Amino acid sequence: MSFNSNTFAYHNISNRFNIGINNISPKIFKKHIKFYETLKDVTLCFDDGYEDIFAIKDFINTSKIKPVIFPITNFINRYNDWDVNFFINRKKHLNIEQ
Repeated sequence: MSFNSNTFAYHNISNRFNIGINNISPKIFKKHIKFYETLKDVTLCFDDGYEDIFAIKDFINTSKIKPVIFPITNFINRYNDWDVNFFINRKKHLNIEQ
């Protein structure tokens, strides 16, 4: 896979409270997608493969933009043990079926 100048990366899509700047709400994410659909050759990437992104799969499936997910294979169906501040940013990763 090659990436281009219209590559957009996301970390987490969730309505949950999160300490930091690496999380956006599904509502805002949907606005981003609507804009991206006006561009050519868009690549949408998700790092870490958090389970929260699975909750927006129906929306992504109806979009012409298909995501690339970079799961951490040692954390499939497990919780992260980094990026955790007072247990607030603790997130579960996608399971193998997802």
